[in-house]
Amino acid sequence: MGERSYEGAWDLVPELCFYEVGNAPERARYEIIVRNNEVHFTISWLQNGREDSLAFGGPIDGRLRPSDGPPDSRVSYTHINAQTLDSSVVVDNVEVAYARRRVSDDGSLMAVLQVNKAPDGSSVRLTQLYRRSD
Repeated sequence: MGERSYEGAWDLVPELCFYEVGNAPERARYEIIVRNNEVHFTISWLQNGREDSLAFGGPIDGRLRPSDGPPDSRVSYTHINAQTLDSSVVVDNVEVAYARRRVSDDGSLMAVLQVNKAPDGSSVRLTQLYRRSD
């Protein structure tokens, strides 16, 4: 598996996902690449007949840095260990989004837990399960 088992390409297992609000995509692909201590994510998905994608990333040093997201937002990416990668988005010193990616001991599955702040200040969780595809 190596130093960062979360690196690679992953395919969503929709029937094993849990969303407190909304539904899991019909399919999704999650790619994580680390180069020169920077993490790069590419996520593409199909939901309600519509294809979409998102790409983002930055230094994997745990420090908050300005992001391309919401105005005045800052983001951090933190390598916890070979199987775990965290990210956080902060706006006005309030964490508005958090994600933990954790790979199974055998390297075949990755669980992603996301906690997002809703407009009313409550937390909304979603859990996704991906199967390694590379």
